[in-house]
Order: sequence, then structure tokens, then C-alpha cells
Amino acid sequence: MLNAVTDLLMLGILSTPETVGIYKAAVNISGVLAFGSLSLIAVIMPRIARLYSEKSTVKLQSLLQQSARMMLLFTCSGALVLFTAGELIFQMLYGDGFANAAFYAKILSIGHVIIAFFGPLAATLNMTGFEKLTIRCSGAGFAVNVLLNLLLIPQYGATGAALATLCSTITWNILMFAALKKTTSLRSTAL
Repeated sequence: MLNAVTDLLMLGILSTPETVGIYKAAVNISGVLAFGSLSLIAVIMPRIARLYSEKSTVKLQSLLQQSARMMLLFTCSGALVLFTAGELIFQMLYGDGFANAAFYAKILSIGHVIIAFFGPLAATLNMTGFEKLTIRCSGAGFAVNVLLNLLLIPQYGATGAALATLCSTITWNILMFAALKKTTSLRSTAL
């Protein structure tokens, strides 16, 4: 949760209220892309735990890959709409002054696509007994987010905040992917 609002908090400290408002709109709209993934993860979490406890590695690997593919399909579909009609969406929902929020939302949507590509990493680590690794990887992503926000927001404003969030998303997904592979030999990616 803290990682999700770090960019907004730091943008609020290091930028103007107008910039925060526009960026918040971008966060809200791009956040819709996660809805399909979060819904799917909620459904498969008990299956992950059951298959792992039964040592059904082949079935679990198949579930993870199919889930990641579905997550990627949902997320890419939404991202495509955002990339093709983002400015129009923001103008319709928020007014003409928010059209440039589409640019930030596009950057943030790339992060959602990356999360979907890597699949249900955190859920898999948590459901297989490796919650501490989830916390460590998320913590590393949070540290990257704070550091990059400090470096990028003063010079690039909301674009810097969006890029910091994207970089931190990439960081914790790579770390969780490596942790999952090392601890369980499972891969949760769409490929």
C-alpha cells in the first residue's frame, strides 16, 4: 500500500497541488488496468496453496502460466484503449485540463503490463510460505521508488514520479521472479 502511494506523497511534497491532482487522475485511471488481475488472483490463491501442499508442481506451473496469460490479456486490452484514446478519456472524465494526465497514465500502464506479464508472483510466494521474501522484494521496490522519486520529481515533476513508479515495479517483479524460481523452481510468467 505504501509503495502504491509513495509517488503521490512525494509529488505532493516536491511539486504543486495542480500537478498532484492531474497525476492522481492518471493513477486512478491506470489503476483500473489491475482490476482483472486482482480479481483473478483472488480466485486462484487457494488453488495455489492446495497444489503446492499436494506437491502438484506440473499443475501449479500450468495454473500460474495460464493465469499470467489471462492477466496479460486483460491488462494489455485496457492499456491499448488507454494508449489509443487516453487523452479523450481524461477529457471526458475530468475535463480539458486533464488531457496531459494520459501521458502519465501511459507510463503507469506499462508497469501494469509488466506486473501482468510476471503473473501472480506475490500471491504465489505468499501461498507457498515465502511471505518474508514478498516483503523483502516489495521493500526493495519501495526503496527504489523513494530514491528515484527524490531524484526525478524535482527535475521532471509528474513524469519523474511515473518513471520512478515504473522502475520500482520492474525492480520488485524481477526480484520476486528470482525469489520464486529459487525457492520453488516455479515460473509465473506468461511465457
